[in-house]
Amino acid sequence: MALTDLKIRKAKPKGKQYKVYDAQGLFVLVKPNGSKLWRQKYKHLGKERLVTHGSYPDVSLREARARRDVISAQLVSGVDPAVQKRLDQIEAETQARTTFLLVAEEFIQQAYDRELAAATMRKKVWHIHTLAEALHHRPINEITSAEILHLLKKVEHSGRRETAKKLRGTLSGVFRLAIVTLRAENDPTLAVRGALLPVKVVECH
Repeated sequence: MALTDLKIRKAKPKGKQYKVYDAQGLFVLVKPNGSKLWRQKYKHLGKERLVTHGSYPDVSLREARARRDVISAQLVSGVDPAVQKRLDQIEAETQARTTFLLVAEEFIQQAYDRELAAATMRKKVWHIHTLAEALHHRPINEITSAEILHLLKKVEHSGRRETAKKLRGTLSGVFRLAIVTLRAENDPTLAVRGALLPVKVVECH
């Protein structure tokens, strides 16, 4: 018989853990300490495997069934859900470590390796470490053009139009490095290239 919320709530802890089944391999593991954990058994290539879906009631019965259905769909496609879950976790952890600042530090090091002028290097470091501080801990592939525009306009509104334009160039260099090292798919600075005011030209008389 399929589970109901009432049946799950009424499942009391015992001296040993036990299972309360729903359907298609989904069940609640009731622990002696009273915790109730979602588990799902399935078979892939003849081997029985187990995946977790969180705890009840943090994960509702409806959500647990939805996750079960995702597992079923993966199996139909020939994918091992446990392996896919590990791959997804690895990708998420990798993306979390691929922050703007980490890529920017590589960009700065490459600029040093090219032996750019000291004044140029000081400006690039200032751009990244000071003006772009708001981006430091953002995953670089999640940074949007809107964030870039907000950052550049903040500099521009302080009266530093030329600095804003040069900052856009520095940021673009960081994103290009991220693209060629497969850590980002696009350069969000390109969309705002024409959004900055022209640099004022001071005429000498």
